[in-house]
Amino acid sequence: MSLWHSRILALALALGAVACTGPSDETVESTGPQLERRSADAPRAATEAPANFAFLRYAISVDGDTPEVCLGFTHPLDPGTDYEPYVAVTPQRPIALSASGRSLCVGGLTFGDGQSLTLREGLPAANGDALLVDETVEIDFGDRPAFVGIAGDGVILPRRDADGLAIETVNVDAVELEVWRITDRALAFRSITTGFNAAQGEYNWVPEEESPHAVGEQIWQGRMETAGAPNTPVTTVFPIAEAIGTLSPGAYFVSVREDSEAADDDVPARAERWLVITDLALTAYRGADGIDFVVRSLQTAMPEAGVEVQLIARSNEILATAMTDSNGRARFDGPLTRGEGAMAPRLLTAYGRNNDFAVLDFQRNPVDLSGQDIGGRQRPDGADGYVWLDRGIYRPGETVHAGAMVRDAEAVAISDRPVTLTVYGPNGIEAAVSRFEGLPQAGSVFWDYDLPVAAARGEWRIVATMDGYGDVGSTRFSVEDFVPQRIALELDADDETPILLGGKREIAANVRFLYGAPGAGLPVEGRLRIETDPRPFADYPGFSFGRHDEPFRDRTEDLPGTVADGAGAATLTVSAGEIGADASQPLRIRAVVSAIEPGGRAVADDVRIPYRPAPLYLGLKPQFEGRAERN
Repeated sequence: MSLWHSRILALALALGAVACTGPSDETVESTGPQLERRSADAPRAATEAPANFAFLRYAISVDGDTPEVCLGFTHPLDPGTDYEPYVAVTPQRPIALSASGRSLCVGGLTFGDGQSLTLREGLPAANGDALLVDETVEIDFGDRPAFVGIAGDGVILPRRDADGLAIETVNVDAVELEVWRITDRALAFRSITTGFNAAQGEYNWVPEEESPHAVGEQIWQGRMETAGAPNTPVTTVFPIAEAIGTLSPGAYFVSVREDSEAADDDVPARAERWLVITDLALTAYRGADGIDFVVRSLQTAMPEAGVEVQLIARSNEILATAMTDSNGRARFDGPLTRGEGAMAPRLLTAYGRNNDFAVLDFQRNPVDLSGQDIGGRQRPDGADGYVWLDRGIYRPGETVHAGAMVRDAEAVAISDRPVTLTVYGPNGIEAAVSRFEGLPQAGSVFWDYDLPVAAARGEWRIVATMDGYGDVGSTRFSVEDFVPQRIALELDADDETPILLGGKREIAANVRFLYGAPGAGLPVEGRLRIETDPRPFADYPGFSFGRHDEPFRDRTEDLPGTVADGAGAATLTVSAGEIGADASQPLRIRAVVSAIEPGGRAVADDVRIPYRPAPLYLGLKPQFEGRAERN
């Protein structure tokens, strides 16, 4: 008998009985309870529903910008019930609740800090049953996984008036970047794609036909700091034009990854993206009689005359060349476009002034609708609403001008019922509400909503609700910092000498406007993060310090705010107090300092200072490759 079968037999004996069948189909008797035999194709026994309504379990989701926990119950819930009075969160904060089936999902929670949820006695089910006693659940999402991404989903970077390439990070102190150049003559053998963004631990790869390494040349490599508050998305602009220098016809490939020395996972957070840096927009219309195309300026949208356009075959041979006219138009006739095999058209390439270069790949979908909602809209019964805004993106502190109108099935205005407009933030929590007693203006209402100066960046939404019909319409808008910063912040501190337990350190901040004037009177704020030091001792590379079974949990503390003086100078004092006194790992203090612009936006930088609350640290250096796994 094998060891596996022996273990199964031992487990069955431990449960009290074994039912065995042999050639004679006789059942072996045992002293314990007998197992019922039934046919393999017999219907599954029905599961008995619990008699009392009760809380069962919870599941967490950490995929989004904010975490979410879904609480599971034994009976279905009522989506129309307001469950907020029955759910308490400690520490107290606004939450968003959503009931569906047997689950009650809670949004508005935070990473990095523990919190407890209390389900109060009396929480109702859809059938009228209720919880008999309070239930308390301890929730700890931990920190968000490190993430590195490239903003947007396109491959065209405008050459004019672009600050650079926006790199998005979460819990990443610094990134390593590589820039590759692929000449125009090599593009016929590669596919220009949007690449990928990945969090720490996620596996992803670029197919061979999308990789630039076999045909490209590495033209720049370096490191960039990505300071930011813990568990908060940070956007840092990489000045790619400075790295590239003079543009030349072709495409570029950017690889960004979490600083390898700081990463604590075999698969660091990373992102890769193809880029075409240009001011040319190339649009083609392909038919049986040939290809018509138009070249315009991305900056002005005006036609570009005198642009040379080439039709490239799969073999990389130039099939034809044409010049755009005064309307930015040109064409290639049908015989040139009907080639087969190696002579089939593969690319359109355009060459303009100032080394502008554009490319259009015929192997890509002519119109990509995969990211669009093309399934049609489900119209509510009885009433249909339309909500519109003056634009789709706003800065914090600006005013959102919203309008809404409601029509019935015959497109006649409904004006005799109250309408409520509700604004929800990126975390799903209600931010503001306005109620209108009817729609006097031809079935329409208008609302000016002032965004807070400290409004969260991300996607917001406005929902229109009509009494008796529920939600009848909605729309979304973004809140972003899309205006270049107006102030510069420089920090100066001793980041070499460790801070000991109970010690202090001063950080000098210098704030100035970009046109040269000092940032006098501007608020200066700070926040500390006490965390494990990934590289504590330069003389001992490769060593791991501290007990693996006693990890240090990162702590955050706010610094007292101050105001820059007449010269734009301010001083913040850093102290961790007694935090980390019992930690076996060497620590560091990351101080994120922010200066607030007159418009309310924060410009931040950070300082990382070694913190050694213990007098002695023990470390080990593995004498093997890879990682040690616990079994």
